[in-house]
Amino acid sequence: MVLLKNENVIPAKASELEYIVLVGEKIININNLAKHELFLNYDNIGMQSGGWTGRWQGFEGNPLWQGDNKKNSNASSILDGLKNMNQKFNLIHPQYTTFTDTTKIALEREKYLESLKTLRKNMNSKNTLILSVVGESPYAEMVGDINIPYCQNHSMYQGDGCIWWPSTYSPSTQGNSLQVSFSDFDKSVIQSIKEESEEIPLVTVLLSGRPMIINDILAESAGFISAFLPGTSGGQGIVDGIFGDYVFRPNGAKDGANSLSIDWPRNMDQLKEFPYYGADGEIPKIEDPLFKVGYGLSTANKILRA
Repeated sequence: MVLLKNENVIPAKASELEYIVLVGEKIININNLAKHELFLNYDNIGMQSGGWTGRWQGFEGNPLWQGDNKKNSNASSILDGLKNMNQKFNLIHPQYTTFTDTTKIALEREKYLESLKTLRKNMNSKNTLILSVVGESPYAEMVGDINIPYCQNHSMYQGDGCIWWPSTYSPSTQGNSLQVSFSDFDKSVIQSIKEESEEIPLVTVLLSGRPMIINDILAESAGFISAFLPGTSGGQGIVDGIFGDYVFRPNGAKDGANSLSIDWPRNMDQLKEFPYYGADGEIPKIEDPLFKVGYGLSTANKILRA
């Protein structure tokens, strides 16, 4: 994990919190299944594991981690990690009765937003934390390539982008950018909470296999963690980092550093030379990156969870 931004919010003090509002939802049209399904990024072990997990392309959600399988593998989503803390704070998020009926999901979201209007009256910058989880769907090999001119013009892909291998467990559409953003519903939740107090902090966790374009979300967040793909039990590790049971170490630390191993791009134009590499295999140089190689904030001198 790399701590990219911290406005004195990480490590958070769990004993002072009464509310943690969880944000991070997406509705995906699954390829070849002609259906839409809702996924919660903060409770999505498949997403935090990426491709080559359970099957070639991986998958969204928690279908492999139920019952004894979940217990024996020590699997934990971010939501699981929060519940394992045994703290007195309330975890605030929608309680859905369906993940495939989009009409009913919309109605349940409306009721949830209405309930927040009452609940937020008790919230302030000291007792509330908004925790957002964003990222990209699992992938492996060429399915993870974005729909750039290289994919559109390559004879292998026949102008259809880089998704050419039909998959019943991957999104049916392919993006043309590495841009990540809050969903419209996520924005509505964040806006509703901050209407009570603009100072209520937002901490964002990014789950991805690579740097993404994060400028807008980064600007809105008081704390930002790039967790990359932490794996099956990574949810607990992320929560440990947020609340100080895990210390982000400075670059050069003897016991390892939480720092970037590659430049982080500001925009897609900086990636226009990818996927072409130099004659000796060197990675194309990014000029004026958002974060340079070796960047990473430390919490080594901060108070651990109280």
